[in-house]
Amino acid sequence: MEAVDTARRAHRSAPGNPILASHLGLLLRREYERTGSLGDLNEAIDLGRAAASTDDPFHGPMIWNNLGTMLEARYIRLGDSADLAEAIAVARSATERTTEAYVQPGMFLATLARILRISGTRADLAEAEAAAERAIKATSLDSPGYPQRCALLALILLERGTPEAIDRAVNVSRRAAMVTLGSTHPDGQVVHVAAMALAARPDRRAQAIRYAQRALALTRPDDPARASIELSLGDWSPARAVEHYRSAALQPGAAPSLRCDAAHGWACAAEAAGDLEEAAKAYCHAVDLLPTTAPRGLGRADRERRLDRQTGLAAQLDAN
Repeated sequence: MEAVDTARRAHRSAPGNPILASHLGLLLRREYERTGSLGDLNEAIDLGRAAASTDDPFHGPMIWNNLGTMLEARYIRLGDSADLAEAIAVARSATERTTEAYVQPGMFLATLARILRISGTRADLAEAEAAAERAIKATSLDSPGYPQRCALLALILLERGTPEAIDRAVNVSRRAAMVTLGSTHPDGQVVHVAAMALAARPDRRAQAIRYAQRALALTRPDDPARASIELSLGDWSPARAVEHYRSAALQPGAAPSLRCDAAHGWACAAEAAGDLEEAAKAYCHAVDLLPTTAPRGLGRADRERRLDRQTGLAAQLDAN
């Protein structure tokens, strides 16, 4: 918080300075990642939008890139399609206006690729793959960002889902995992992507589980990213499904929709094991999460799309 307070004072001293506004917004987004407070993220986006009006040819791309990541985070949390559309637009602006003065244009290309992947349309996935390829080419092999960008490409290839794309995703993600595991600060999320790619091939499921377990060991207990790894392990490890799904559903700071999916898996696994009391507890948790997965501030279409993923939860709770 001290860094936020210092940046807030600097911004108040020069409220028209887009660099100071963007910097404060970036720090608030990091606070959101730590605490899960939507108030911090909403303020960060307001600051980012104000800063994005700049026509500064050097700082502009970074400011637009930062705004894109903030909008991406809110879309993941709330699912408002307007946030996703704006995130794509500003991320494109960042890549299109990058000057030769930037040593690492790969960062902007990776942001664009990541946000386009979320959209999931065929056209956006094709653009995402091309942007990810360019991001990797623009990144040196010894850069900390290299394995992350390879993992991003693997995720995009998995979205395509063809046998050829999956084979390539396995190769790219395993290379990324090897790089990060050989570094001084291994990234558990990169290792998790390798696990996901391996799991897409039924004959590699055991290896996928080992990679996911390694990814979990590398991820801090308070890191919201643990939820996605636990969810994967719940899908792949029937004997410990209840344990993994429960951990994902109860992970603080994780996306509500992911936690709701995990709670549903927790309930189904408990029910399959004959533990109806545990199943009822899980269904109650899933129902409690529903208001946060489709907040009232969303448009009707976005709310219905989000709620459709959790249809039947209340009915299943009544049955238990």
